[in-house]
Amino acid sequence: MRLIVILLLSMSPCFAQAQAGFERGIDAYRHGEYAEAETLWRETLEEELAHGARARLYYNLGNAAWRQDHPMEAVGWYSACLRISPRDSDTWRNLEFVRAESGLEPADRGDLRSTLKRALLALRPEEARLAAFVSLGLLALLLAGEAFGGGRVWRRLAFLGALFTISCCLPFFFRLGDAAQDPMLVVRAPSVSMRSEPHPSRQPIGRLDAGEEVERVDSLPGWVRVTRADGVLGWVQEEALFPLRP
Repeated sequence: MRLIVILLLSMSPCFAQAQAGFERGIDAYRHGEYAEAETLWRETLEEELAHGARARLYYNLGNAAWRQDHPMEAVGWYSACLRISPRDSDTWRNLEFVRAESGLEPADRGDLRSTLKRALLALRPEEARLAAFVSLGLLALLLAGEAFGGGRVWRRLAFLGALFTISCCLPFFFRLGDAAQDPMLVVRAPSVSMRSEPHPSRQPIGRLDAGEEVERVDSLPGWVRVTRADGVLGWVQEEALFPLRP
């Protein structure tokens, strides 16, 4: 895993500085200096990194947060990692373990909705884009063959190609919608209040449970306006939220 991260870091323009920060973080982590490792890896995140290298840093930061008894922060880092690298089995295993230890529902509940969402997000953004473009190119060739060659075989191939293209484009369009969002994770246990205005004296208009995902709408110093899954809008203290967008 360490070699993979180094190779990914080498793809970035600031390879030397990023690799140095990553290596120092690894050394600090091995010596039990988890806070120091976290600081070094956070600094490395400020560099221009390849998506794969950024995902591995998120994973490492999740491990450091867990070692420092910050389980909800670890959930946030692992969740952010999976938005970039959705098929990483180590991250999925750690995420589900920490969520279980924190008394949260599994990230993948196994129901139809969770399964469908995981399937649509199984491809990384660049993979989804490539699959969509390749399938569209294949469909264009099949349609050209049907137009110039005609016949039952070409029509069937064009029909099958259309179905294949739709299945390949769905993850791409789902990713487009996902990229337009600005999700945040509630990391304050057991819950946090939503208020009508960004001030602690205002009457709560709702609550958000730890582990719940919300959408950022606006922000002010120390406060973030979010929308809940049911559409309720409210202000939440910024320290209670973890940004999931890479």
